[in-house]
Amino acid sequence: GGGEDDSSDFCLYGNLSTFSRSMHCGNVREKASKYGLNKLQEDILSSLLKKEVKVHSVVEGKHMMKSMLSRRKVLVVLDDVDKLDQLEALVGKHNWFGNGSRIIITTRDEHVLRAHKINHTYHVMLLSDDEAIQLFKRYAYNEEEPVEDYEIHSLRVVSYAGGLPLAL
Repeated sequence: GGGEDDSSDFCLYGNLSTFSRSMHCGNVREKASKYGLNKLQEDILSSLLKKEVKVHSVVEGKHMMKSMLSRRKVLVVLDDVDKLDQLEALVGKHNWFGNGSRIIITTRDEHVLRAHKINHTYHVMLLSDDEAIQLFKRYAYNEEEPVEDYEIHSLRVVSYAGGLPLAL
């Protein structure tokens, strides 16, 4: 709810050149529930290795991820993680990835991060209503004050965005 998808996309696309491979796995909560964690492991491995990989079980996937990625410097973004087992299956331990790798996880439940012993967190700051209106007006109308007829529309858009800068 705090613009995590937009922030994680920026992190991914803004840092591609420093990693040998990178991938973005969005909607982890939904995909894990719908397709299973081994399917997400397949997606991550296939994307990072640039070849089709089949994973028959979560346990097999954990071994494959560690053995195939432990020497690669990768950037992995996991959006909307909501359970500890997702982190255990998809990013495991630090030694699963090569030196310099970065794993970015977005979640609405900070407890999931603490349970996985993740110590470095960043909280997305939302804009105040005044800041959001000013930002929207600047980019939507190229000026600080829109045409009078659009004032109500501006307020609705800002309200809908909920203070998320990249949503504006």
